[in-house]
Amino acid sequence: MSEAKIALFYGDPYQCERALGAREATLAASGQIERIVRFGDELNIKALSIELSSESLFSPCRHFLIRHVEWVKPIRSLYPLLDLPLPTMSYLTFISSEEKGLDTLVKKVRERKGKVHRFPHARGRSLEQIAREIVNSEGISLTRTALTELLRASGDDLLFLREEVRKLAAYSAGEQLGPNDIAGMLYNRGEGSIYPFLDLFGSRDLRGAVAALSRLNTDPWRLFPALLHQIIRLTEIQILKEAGLPLSEISHELGVPEWLARRLLAQARHFSQKDLTAALHLGIELDHQVKHGGIRPIDAVLILIFEVTNRTQSSHGPVYTARIQPSR
Repeated sequence: MSEAKIALFYGDPYQCERALGAREATLAASGQIERIVRFGDELNIKALSIELSSESLFSPCRHFLIRHVEWVKPIRSLYPLLDLPLPTMSYLTFISSEEKGLDTLVKKVRERKGKVHRFPHARGRSLEQIAREIVNSEGISLTRTALTELLRASGDDLLFLREEVRKLAAYSAGEQLGPNDIAGMLYNRGEGSIYPFLDLFGSRDLRGAVAALSRLNTDPWRLFPALLHQIIRLTEIQILKEAGLPLSEISHELGVPEWLARRLLAQARHFSQKDLTAALHLGIELDHQVKHGGIRPIDAVLILIFEVTNRTQSSHGPVYTARIQPSR
């Protein structure tokens, strides 16, 4: 097999997924593949090193896939993986939707004769052309204005657009669709801002947060990480406040403008450190459940909202996560 042992795809998520599909199709030519997926924010380098270096007992070919490489902190912790002697039929692929901070990783993958592809985020005519290709691949006929509406409603996210196009294919029955069909059928990505919702969540305003959530059309796969990030920010800012740092230094340490640091500081006052620790524990447990198929993202969002905004429990995280069951 001529496929490179190591590969790095980064940039536009849709094009990265296409490249990943092509790589796996090549690997599948040799027989059954065991796909082992890890996410950058929960990577155990030591455990992964052992897995990468060992032979598989169950399948002739193993493909290790590390998603969201941009979440790995520090990124240099990945470099030792590139020096491991991979077994004959073991392959490693890195995926990142970001381009910044990957220069050294790119260089090292190339030095190991790995495959590296950078996919710039499509813009303008290029974006429209790829969107048209996705539409045509599903056998859908759209007017030019309908395609424009499709791109607007998808927020120029080609992965999201592809899933919506598949839904439209089931609806169209071979007929040409116009902008009104698109507006009526699509899960609209362009309405509302997530920030008022996050502010209400951070202020432990259950009623306000639920009302704001009902007005959002944000994909739960993106909404849940945003909530988890908000908890992390509140935890960080409370630690810095208790360390006696002034607002200007807190702003500098977090890398945010002072107005945002001030807003987060006001929200953090609604929590004790114990509350935030429990909330973070719950968020991490739910994140693990989501990524391993134990719970739907929207259920994780609702649990996090109700538990974190509940002012009557002081240890909601560990107590609740013990009761989590897979979503039906």
